[in-house]
Amino acid sequence: MKKVSFIGNSHTYGENLPWLFADVCRQGGVEVYAVMCAQGGCDWQWHLTSHCALPNLRYGNYDFTVIQQKAHPFDGAEMLIEQGSPLIMEIQAVKTKAVLFNTWSEKNNPDGQKIIDDAHNMFCELFDGCLIARCGPAWHSLRGIIDLYDTDGLHQNSCGAYLNACVLAKTIFAVDPLALPDEIETKTLTRTLTKDEIRLLQKTAAVFA
Repeated sequence: MKKVSFIGNSHTYGENLPWLFADVCRQGGVEVYAVMCAQGGCDWQWHLTSHCALPNLRYGNYDFTVIQQKAHPFDGAEMLIEQGSPLIMEIQAVKTKAVLFNTWSEKNNPDGQKIIDDAHNMFCELFDGCLIARCGPAWHSLRGIIDLYDTDGLHQNSCGAYLNACVLAKTIFAVDPLALPDEIETKTLTRTLTKDEIRLLQKTAAVFA
């Protein structure tokens, strides 16, 4: 059993992503126990000073910790590195592998994706061994093809969450999205995806993870 923790905000807890990720991993042959410390609208600085994230990280004995910074609005590479550096040091101190959750830009801000991607790539280059889950680039590739956004144009809908889960599963455990079935065994999503949607999202995750 692998243990994975998630530290983030509503982009992490939307559509129950950590548990959807665990369900996708199980379908791919990897048993995962997932936990989450997330608060809507918060950034990494909030987590560094809260009473949840760091004690949980220090004593949870996790194999991986997925960290997701505030994305809407995205505060840029400088803030990502400033707030992320002490968080990465905490993760590395307990010999847990850090996974950077590369998020997506707003629905009405397609040009913002490159800014987010460049910042996350820069961040990972600074910290040896940090993995990056390229969910944002995967989302961007599907603009105009399938809607991944909730009605607010910011958060993930069921399709967006499944794409994120597949990217994370491949990034962390090398679960091949193309080998997954075309039915999702989960109770986390707010709607049932069609087989065509599932296959499209799996193919996209396979390219970007």
